[in-house]
Amino acid sequence: MTSSVATRLTGASRNVSKRGGPSLSPGLSAELAALPTAKSGSLRRFAEYLAESRDDRPENVAGIVDRLKSMERGELRLWDALAIAQSVATLKASPQDQRFDILFLNIAHHLHALGTSQMSPRTLIDTLCLFEVLKIRPKALYVDVMHQLVRQTTAMYPDELTGLLVTMARIGLSSPAMLDRIAASIRHSQLQNIRYLHGCEVVGAMAALGYDNSAFYAALDSRMKMCAEMMPVEEVWDTVKYLPSLQYSWKPYERSIWDELSRRTSKFYNELHVDEVSDPVSFMQFLRLHKRLDKRFMSAMAAWARVTVYRPTSRTSRRPTARELALIVDYCQEYGVGAEDADNKHVLHKAVRTFVGSRGGQQETKLNRRPLLYMRRRRYVRADDPYVKANQRPLTIRRPLRNGGVWKSSREAQISSAEGGARKAMWNYWLLPKIYQM
Repeated sequence: MTSSVATRLTGASRNVSKRGGPSLSPGLSAELAALPTAKSGSLRRFAEYLAESRDDRPENVAGIVDRLKSMERGELRLWDALAIAQSVATLKASPQDQRFDILFLNIAHHLHALGTSQMSPRTLIDTLCLFEVLKIRPKALYVDVMHQLVRQTTAMYPDELTGLLVTMARIGLSSPAMLDRIAASIRHSQLQNIRYLHGCEVVGAMAALGYDNSAFYAALDSRMKMCAEMMPVEEVWDTVKYLPSLQYSWKPYERSIWDELSRRTSKFYNELHVDEVSDPVSFMQFLRLHKRLDKRFMSAMAAWARVTVYRPTSRTSRRPTARELALIVDYCQEYGVGAEDADNKHVLHKAVRTFVGSRGGQQETKLNRRPLLYMRRRRYVRADDPYVKANQRPLTIRRPLRNGGVWKSSREAQISSAEGGARKAMWNYWLLPKIYQM
């Protein structure tokens, strides 16, 4: 029977390839011809081909079932068994379709024979989800999977622990003894590894399962409060962004992290605070989308734009583009930044002038001012002499000479006409600029 099934399948695959569907390689055709003695990998490739070609004929599935029954214990590998079940599950026309239940029961028998001790937590969770989707609960396999999951709770990563609780809440698998064991593991060994998003999922899933241990929730409350206070602004923003994607969450924790984000942004007042965020413009648009943008934050954004327009146009430098700078100016006008205070208005104008003058950063600009050193034909005195206005005596500079003498000021020096010209030149071109720079 199985040889005839393989022969018909080979002919069907040739017809499918002519119609533009998936084609079988010569090696796979040879494996299908030897289906009664197929190995674990060959059986998996056969099931994947059936799922790819949408071939759900009963004789093809019967060939896989016959081979599963003839396999000895340990001959079917773990990942091949899960791949076969997932491939055949895609052939079900509806959740009530029971044509392939005998195949799934044989897969469960092989998984139970292999033992769950060699499965990782993620594999155990995937196995649980797979059979729940198929609406089949093999008792022996479920007992082993649950027992192994409880044993591995202390060694799980936070992602695996939250995945387990979310899966249990989604399928409605609530066991008081198992929940007590998981809660004790979280309180005593996993609490320091849980981040804010993990805490939202854990508490939401445990509440959905009906767990009501006040000590457990109190420990998580203190942990979440500490996480919210110690996280940087970037991590708080990432946490808020991922909240809508959680399957189970806890509303008090969501409100708490939103309040923390508002408290952090209310303290922004210069470009150093804005630079704590990886993408300030996207962060500004995110706050405006959720109606949490205010005038104080836009003042900090104006200061950030004023400073960053001098930065080079490289991938490592965060500087606004023309569109982003125009957006910052529009938002500043919308929230009244620069309307009454002349300082912020000057900051915005300076940022725009610098951006336009440097052609959007394409023209090199000097990042720092020129040093205050003496240069010929450079104008150092840009204001009136304060000593002249106050009728004060100018500063007297005295400097030791090489021969041990002391320089005198030009007003005090009584020098000859020959030496006076040289010393007067030194006074005018070297000492006088130093005085006005003080």
